[in-house]
Amino acid sequence: SNMFGVPAAVTNIAPLSHIFAGPNYNICIPKLYKRGGKHLKFKEILNSKSANFRLGREFNQESIVLIENTSDEILKLTKEMFNLINTNGSNDSLKVNEELKEFKSHFNSNHYTYNGEAKVSSYFLKKYKHLI
Repeated sequence: SNMFGVPAAVTNIAPLSHIFAGPNYNICIPKLYKRGGKHLKFKEILNSKSANFRLGREFNQESIVLIENTSDEILKLTKEMFNLINTNGSNDSLKVNEELKEFKSHFNSNHYTYNGEAKVSSYFLKKYKHLI
C-alpha cells in the first residue's frame, strides 16, 4: 500500500526494532514480549539482541513469548487510522507525543528502523506507558 501512498495500520510487529518501518502516515503496534510470565519493558528489549530477532527459535532460546495484539488494541488502531484518513493527516495520530518521544529514545543505530518514520499507536503507548 505504501508504494501507492496509501496509509497502513500495521499490527503484531516483531521484532520490536521493525516498529518504525514505512512512511510517517503508517500507524503501527508491536507484539509484546514476555519472559517467565512477565512483560519485558521496551528499553530492556531494545538493549538486548532480542530487539532484532527474526526467527522463532531465537525467541524460544531466550524463553521469550511474543504476545499478539488484542482485539481492543486493533480496534483502537483502526479508529486512529480512520481519523487520520478522514482528517487528511491533521489529527493527533501523526503528532509526536511524550510517550512516542520516550519510546523512540530507546532506539539506536543498531535497530533496523532507527530512522524510520512510521508512528506507534497513541492508544497503545498510553496503555503500556509502564513498559516504556
